[in-house]
Amino acid sequence: MSEGFAKVRLAATPRDLARKSDTDLALWQSQYQPGSREYLSADREWNRRLTASQVSAMKFAAVVGVCGTLLGAVVGAYIQSQGSTSPTKGETTAEKGRGAPQVNPAPAISVKPSTQKQPQQQVPNKSGQHVEGKP
Repeated sequence: MSEGFAKVRLAATPRDLARKSDTDLALWQSQYQPGSREYLSADREWNRRLTASQVSAMKFAAVVGVCGTLLGAVVGAYIQSQGSTSPTKGETTAEKGRGAPQVNPAPAISVKPSTQKQPQQQVPNKSGQHVEGKP
């Protein structure tokens, strides 16, 4: 029974492969045929290393994103607290400092209902006769 187990045992354990440098792992993998257990074990180790490097890159990107968001909020709050130091276009120096320039409201528009009769369209009813109706 132990003989069958010895045949299946790999030349290196996953822990051994994790300890190898990239060059050593490539050399070790090149000794075996593609599709063999040893080759697939080395391939799994390459994928583990790739995933580990991608995770660290994503962590760095997340930190940069959070820092950028916080910096943007601080700069925006600073700019808002400073206010305008010179009159804006259309604002006199007397109006400066009272906040946003006042805009004259649009004149009220009155809408009168139309006294014209809407044109009627001939619409067939269930029996096929045409009667006047709205479109």
